Amino acid sequence: PRPESPAAAVAVPTLAEGPGWLAVDKPAGLATTPMSRRPGADVASLLQLQPAHRLDRFTSGCLVLTRDAATARAFDLAFRAHRIGKEYIAVVHGHVRDDTFTVEAPLGLATASRVTGKIGVVANGDPASTDCEVLERGADRTLLRVRPRTGRRHQIRVHLAHIGHALVGDVLYGADEREFIRLQRGQPITPPAGLLPGRHLLHAHRLQFADPGTGQPVLVCAPWPPDLGTWRATPPTATAPA
Repeated sequence: PRPESPAAAVAVPTLAEGPGWLAVDKPAGLATTPMSRRPGADVASLLQLQPAHRLDRFTSGCLVLTRDAATARAFDLAFRAHRIGKEYIAVVHGHVRDDTFTVEAPLGLATASRVTGKIGVVANGDPASTDCEVLERGADRTLLRVRPRTGRRHQIRVHLAHIGHALVGDVLYGADEREFIRLQRGQPITPPAGLLPGRHLLHAHRLQFADPGTGQPVLVCAPWPPDLGTWRATPPTATAPA
């Protein structure tokens, strides 16, 4: 496929900043780092800063970028040592039974997939653990708070699909990966109502870490995006958090 045009004017709101770093609210649909098919349409290119971690293109929310090599190293070490708390909001298909649960399943390349780089639960994969908590239930969708203990690629998406509750809108780990192939080829797909094509309902809501420059605790919170408010298929059975 021919390269797509870069994002002409994409708002990337600042959430917080400190010596050597900047936290932003990444919009869904904007990549974290440069991609050949979308030159310039990524947060790193738009802000001319180096991301300390990554969010998938269609995941929204808290993203930290760094201004210098020392700060980048500090964040890299903190992420590797699991000293950074991460909290996501997710909307999944189906009625999740348990109020709280942990998914423990090793992750690695899904070799049987037609999609290069797709991740799956494999016996000899890297250990991965994800804590989940139900916030609201509908008839056929559930709103979750998710806290990954490890930081594997696509971990939340794969773990939720593995237990039979894939993210709403996830064209790669949902029911039919051919939708993802169509999206990559620029062919039309039909997303759930209220969502842009490819958008999966996963939002990086909060990050907690120690400021590498000052050592002070930092809590960064990205407000819920508008499309997260369209998740309910029926009235909820519990009250959502503020």
